[in-house]
Amino acid sequence: MAIRRQAFDAVRGFRDDFGKIGSWSRPEDTDLCLRTAECDGGGTWIYEPNAIVGHQVPAERTTLSYFLRRCYYEGQGKATLASLNGTSESISTERQYVRYVLPHGIVRGLGETARGDASGVARSFAIIAGTSFAIVGFLAHRAVGHVTEKRKACGRRRTCHGKRLIHKCWLRP
Repeated sequence: MAIRRQAFDAVRGFRDDFGKIGSWSRPEDTDLCLRTAECDGGGTWIYEPNAIVGHQVPAERTTLSYFLRRCYYEGQGKATLASLNGTSESISTERQYVRYVLPHGIVRGLGETARGDASGVARSFAIIAGTSFAIVGFLAHRAVGHVTEKRKACGRRRTCHGKRLIHKCWLRP
């Protein structure tokens, strides 16, 4: 992800109390994008499919157990993000992804299995299991409530170009 310095500074960058903290991993990149879009009236986000990024992945992160744990924590992180920015803003892309992209991946994997590629069923299983763990992580985090986190977020000063922003989700009648 690349972002203009002016936009980054306008929202005061990444939150100090959000992201990778201890064993908790929350989607600080998504949070930054949501806050930047709110500040700059949406801005323009560009996907560059020809971009090349080198990323080394340690062997311990290539296991099924790590993948499922990561999916669970991602679900928890999305729940926290939803409590900060509102559910509709925070997970709308994920809902579309679960509704359209993942089912196609499952069908493709099963089709590959039917054509003789045994790894297709494993890919379909990984999609189903990963999605299930993410949903369970999201729901478990929401069920617990995390009222203290929500209250802390309420008092947080959110700014855009020096002006204080008030979240509509925190306004009470």
